[in-house]
Amino acid sequence: RFSGDMDKLDNTLLSALQSVFRMVLSLGGTIGLTVIVLPLFSIPIIIVVSLFLWIQTFYRKANVGLRRIESVARSPLFNLVVETLDGLTTVRAFGKSRQVVADSRTMIDEYAKLSY
Repeated sequence: RFSGDMDKLDNTLLSALQSVFRMVLSLGGTIGLTVIVLPLFSIPIIIVVSLFLWIQTFYRKANVGLRRIESVARSPLFNLVVETLDGLTTVRAFGKSRQVVADSRTMIDEYAKLSY
């Protein structure tokens, strides 16, 4: 699994970086040409870029918090899956399959509440 992930990362990272580089050059060229032709247009560009950077700081802080909440909510579900797989014979021996399924459905519902 790890080698497959690394292979996928190696294959997609280069194309993603090329796309980003191409977009940055295109945007820079467009803005540069616009500022050369219409120098007064640099004022709105500075305002828009400043506003974007200001909003981005709030988004990043909120995004980190949301990812932390998502990770905390996902943890019990992963623990249940790992524990169930490790003790599968015990669960079957004591006839607790329905209880494990009910517990997993409850945890999936709790996790899904974060998305909606």
